[in-house]
Amino acid sequence: MRIVFATDGSACSREALRGLKSMVCPVGTEIKVATAVDLWHPFTALPDVQLREYRKANELVQEAVTELSAAHPDAEVTADILDGFAVDAILKLCRNWLADLLVVGSHGRSGIKRFFLGSVSRGLLLHAPCAVRIVRATPQPTPDSTRNNVLIALEESEHSKHLLDHVLSFPWAENTRFTCIHVVPNLGPGLFLDDDTLAVENIVDSFNEVVRKHQEWINSVADVINAKYEQKVANGQVLLGDPKERILEYAAEWPADLIMLGSHGKQNFEKLVLGSVSEGVAMHTQCTTEVTKSKRLRKSGLYLIA
Repeated sequence: MRIVFATDGSACSREALRGLKSMVCPVGTEIKVATAVDLWHPFTALPDVQLREYRKANELVQEAVTELSAAHPDAEVTADILDGFAVDAILKLCRNWLADLLVVGSHGRSGIKRFFLGSVSRGLLLHAPCAVRIVRATPQPTPDSTRNNVLIALEESEHSKHLLDHVLSFPWAENTRFTCIHVVPNLGPGLFLDDDTLAVENIVDSFNEVVRKHQEWINSVADVINAKYEQKVANGQVLLGDPKERILEYAAEWPADLIMLGSHGKQNFEKLVLGSVSEGVAMHTQCTTEVTKSKRLRKSGLYLIA
């Protein structure tokens, strides 16, 4: 597994570093700590300023390398100082290094119970050729705090199959618990305005049958995860309503520590545009989110684990 950790030394980057340190990274894991130095502005083009900026960048990445090496002694941790605008430079690194996962801080601001991504985080989420984990601040763990709740939002599609493979391949901590959810949109109220009672009953019966089949399917997904770990670590839930709203509500109520979604993206001029659900959840949730990219949406075509 190849992980890029993009940092700018901010508080949210420190939070992302803390999240990465808590991950399980077995032998064979490679972590590259990267930061970008933009020297395009006239002031930063001065030789003395350049030298100072590179020294600061080197101190930043080396400090992170030291912490990650201590947290993951079996992993290979290296550093890279990039030139140019952060989004472009980090995306280029992910493509050239064939990264499997990009870890970044949120750079967001909260307000009116909504959490908005900043331009760098959102640009990386939209265009990265690999899975992207956006880490958000969580309360400092206490000695008896062992919770690691992972919410997996799925639907019967290609990108969700890829997401399940992604989950099964990841080296999870022993205390991890999974809830697999699928959201079925509610029946529209206009369907119940017909005077034909029998027709309405048929619609309701058909809808209930759809919900039952989806529950069977999501239970089977949870069973696959339970079989992988040879114990009951996962369960399945079917929710009714708007997908984005229900995922966010369930994540807050459970509560989830990580939400995992597959991208609903389409490729156009080699740019990935995430679907409204994946992007909406990533932009508005208050917990860490990871969005995976299916093979056909990744330029390299390489997929190990992310």
